[in-house]
Amino acid sequence: MKESNVANIDLITPLEDCVRDAIEIDLLRPRWMRNAACRGQGFGAWFPNDEVGEGADPARRVCSGCSVRSECLDYALAAGIRHGLWGGLSAKERAALTRQRVQKARANASKYLCHR
Repeated sequence: MKESNVANIDLITPLEDCVRDAIEIDLLRPRWMRNAACRGQGFGAWFPNDEVGEGADPARRVCSGCSVRSECLDYALAAGIRHGLWGGLSAKERAALTRQRVQKARANASKYLCHR
């Protein structure tokens, strides 16, 4: 009887360790990630070979209805992530958005400096 208890403990312990590790990893993520519509759906759709083609459409559909889309996009922009779809935008689209924001900030700064 004792041997079967030991065997059951051995079978349960790795599962418990795995669950504990998953919970710890999840707690390290920003809160918005825990609320993302893509959570638990794997990574393949968000890292297609062609980020701007039809291969990205399924991920974009999920992103379009996600309640934390803007947080996801902000995270990718702040971290300089150069691969995958984040906040519904490809790496090229995020780079273009960053350029637009920089140009706008420069224009606003020059207006401010000219009016002083």
